[in-house]
Amino acid sequence: MKITQFLFYSTLLVFAIACGPASTGQEGEAMGATDSTGVAAPEAENAPYTIQVLNADLPSPRKEMTGSIGSVDITVNYGSPSVRGREIWGGLEPYSEVWRSGANEATTVQFSKNVQIEGKDLPAGRYGLFTIPEKGAWTIIFNSVADQWGDFEYDATKDVLRVESTPKTIKENAEQLDFLIEGNTIVLRWEKIALPFSVAATE
Repeated sequence: MKITQFLFYSTLLVFAIACGPASTGQEGEAMGATDSTGVAAPEAENAPYTIQVLNADLPSPRKEMTGSIGSVDITVNYGSPSVRGREIWGGLEPYSEVWRSGANEATTVQFSKNVQIEGKDLPAGRYGLFTIPEKGAWTIIFNSVADQWGDFEYDATKDVLRVESTPKTIKENAEQLDFLIEGNTIVLRWEKIALPFSVAATE
């Protein structure tokens, strides 16, 4: 009887030792997989900007791009919708209509210094950033009312500056909308378009 019990408990001990390390390894992998900093990697290494995800729980996550062009510090806060197989330009986002340049609350952009946008003066400050998509050149709008929901209460009389820029077609589909800094330009990138506008300090 004692020999039988000894063999039984010995078998249990060997089984526990054999299973222990494998179980610990699986738990370690699972914990590592859920780790997240909330910071999206820029397009290029050593890029002059970072993108932080502020609210990942939204269908169109709220993000904030911060960076600099020359001596100008720039912050763009925006909702980041996904394509999800939809027709975007001329479909979800109609041509010739004011667009919030993102999802949910209006997109905002802040400049730490007086700047020129596409060669036109814009004082330092924080603005609502709207666009009017077109098949050709788009209109880019800097509105004095930064905090507003979408473009439902957009008031053109509050516009501080309007400029034009023609988007470029990109080969790879940008599934989520993002704002990037490339050289001396801020770029709105979504689906297969990249809309740049130049920024230069005036002081």
